[in-house]
Amino acid sequence: MLTSLPFGRLLPLMRRDLSSAHSSVRLLLRTRRPGPPGSDNPLVVAHLQDGQLQAAAALPAPAQTVTLLLHGEDCSLFDVAAPKGLRPHEWGLLLEDQLLEDASGQHLVCLARVPGRLRLLALDRALLEAWREHCAACGWTVAACWVDFQLLPEPSAEGGIGLRLGDSLRFKTRTDDREVWLTWPAALAGSLSPALAALIDAGPAASAERLWPDAVTGSAAQDLWPRQGQRRRRPSLGLPRPLLLGMAAAAGLALLHLGIQQLQHGRLARLDRDVVAQRLGLASDRLDAGRAERELQLASRTRRQLEGQWRLWQHLSGPLGAALGAQPGWQLVEWALDEQGIRVVLDGPASLDRALRTRLGEEFATLRWERQAGRLTLRLASPVEKRP
Repeated sequence: MLTSLPFGRLLPLMRRDLSSAHSSVRLLLRTRRPGPPGSDNPLVVAHLQDGQLQAAAALPAPAQTVTLLLHGEDCSLFDVAAPKGLRPHEWGLLLEDQLLEDASGQHLVCLARVPGRLRLLALDRALLEAWREHCAACGWTVAACWVDFQLLPEPSAEGGIGLRLGDSLRFKTRTDDREVWLTWPAALAGSLSPALAALIDAGPAASAERLWPDAVTGSAAQDLWPRQGQRRRRPSLGLPRPLLLGMAAAAGLALLHLGIQQLQHGRLARLDRDVVAQRLGLASDRLDAGRAERELQLASRTRRQLEGQWRLWQHLSGPLGAALGAQPGWQLVEWALDEQGIRVVLDGPASLDRALRTRLGEEFATLRWERQAGRLTLRLASPVEKRP
């Protein structure tokens, strides 16, 4: 039948058959002890095909695809109550009480969910990053990441599974319709409960050299590896949820208050424009905002200049009146305030100028003296206001 098919239709069938045969074999990597790979924690290799594991001696060659198998001690399994509509980046809020710290350093994977509950597996992000760097340095591509608990068969309601892997024990049981994972140091096996000890006795012969479980279901194991395209968890402030809600409410009120202030500012600006338009004899709709602002600035600057000149005259009038009282030969002709400052005209002989200069010169060093036609004119400049 295949000979009657065109080559263009035959090629996809050949690719499908070859790819399925190739994908049925996995190259598994794990460390001898829990933790990241390194010189003090060497790697071991095994081939997984059709649910059977066979240890291998050589490490994978560069550019090969591998599947990581982490130790049970490298993960934590949680079965927690979860409200409806909880998003993945909020899963960490459910585990802060159990972890006693911020969950942002944990990579969380949902293994199962039922109404009102989530079954979450937590992996240390630093451990996964160490694996990523090590595989990148060796040129390996990570196809998937599992935990050895996932390779054990599902426990029945009557009992569970007990197995020794390396220096620790693995227990996979069921309590109150919830699957429980437990790791236990092999050196403390004597302190196990009779029910768990019976699971070990019923299992295969204990061996400290065993690093791979016998019965596996790896073909259906859920991938735990964090992919680059997955949505990252939002950073958490490490604060209780009620406090975060209160802070969000306070921020909302602050924004509302700011909006009200902006509306009041706009209303006051319109009122000022109407006042300026009335003074200029123009309609308010013909007065643009820029001109109104310039007129207001000019009026404000003029008012400040007049107030400054008046304070300057009050400062000068006291010492000048005392000096004139001490010299009866002087007579005040006029005084005036203008844009330049204060101008005072005195009538008196020139012989009295030196005495008057002595009394006023120390305090009013910037005072200008002009003698003309038998009269003395004093000028005191007002401070110049710098324009913005």
